[in-house]
Amino acid sequence: MHDLAHRRSPATIVEAGALLQSTTPVRLSILEQLKDDATDSQQEIAAAVDLSASAVSQHLASLAGGSRPIVNRDGSLPVVTPVGTKLLDNIYKLLRLHGVDTESIDWSSEEIVELLDPICVANGPLFTLTYYSIGLRNSSGERLDLLLFPKRISVASILTDVRTWQERRGESVTRGQIRYRLKKLAGADVLEFSDSTITLTEHGKLQLRLFERVIQLFTAETEATENESAGTRVGFDRGSDGPTVVPALCGPDGEPIATDSMTVAELTEFAARYADTFDPDATLELSWVLQEGPPAN
Repeated sequence: MHDLAHRRSPATIVEAGALLQSTTPVRLSILEQLKDDATDSQQEIAAAVDLSASAVSQHLASLAGGSRPIVNRDGSLPVVTPVGTKLLDNIYKLLRLHGVDTESIDWSSEEIVELLDPICVANGPLFTLTYYSIGLRNSSGERLDLLLFPKRISVASILTDVRTWQERRGESVTRGQIRYRLKKLAGADVLEFSDSTITLTEHGKLQLRLFERVIQLFTAETEATENESAGTRVGFDRGSDGPTVVPALCGPDGEPIATDSMTVAELTEFAARYADTFDPDATLELSWVLQEGPPAN
């Protein structure tokens, strides 16, 4: 099985896929209205997106459900959660890469529907795991790297990945089930599919980049919650006064920054700020540096 696949929980992949599948264009238009400070009521949202108030309420209920709510409905007017805000920001990035002016989006336009259609077409755990496996097989092995030239991927390798994930979920999968989903994804213009091989399209790579960002968002949020509650810091507990090897992040400028004094939440926030300094898609690599004295507490 592919290296990164071992480090990706199938539950996280499926959950991220389900979140993306719930963000249809009409729901994204509702999220956009909620983020507008001038919006004061659900009736205003309904008028802005050309839906009935009851239809808007049903969409909001869906967005507020699940283990990662996109909106919070506790108050008189629902508010977008941090997960919802980051998801919307990443969808904006995807649309901008396709040349869309995100300052004035017509969410009902054929262009937007086609760009987001593969996310909604890939409905269900098997679609999600199949699609993500294709991204991993097109990567370098260390991370889902969608800047590489497209590779010809065997259907057998996808079946291997998905079967292993399904076994971890207590489920099974057949070759026929995988082939059916590959044909559906090919129809959504995210891949080219022959009898035994698959090749990602440019559109498919951009879609998978969004998918990976959502998975990273989930992973960072889970780790931050688990470690921040205990005050855990990244580093090694060592009492010596001598040099210590500590974790660091190395950005596009090649300069490593020690991270042993940061909590996981601080590290996540720092990584996002540092990457944005260079490019929205800049990559921060894990590295190590030699630091005098024991790790910071």
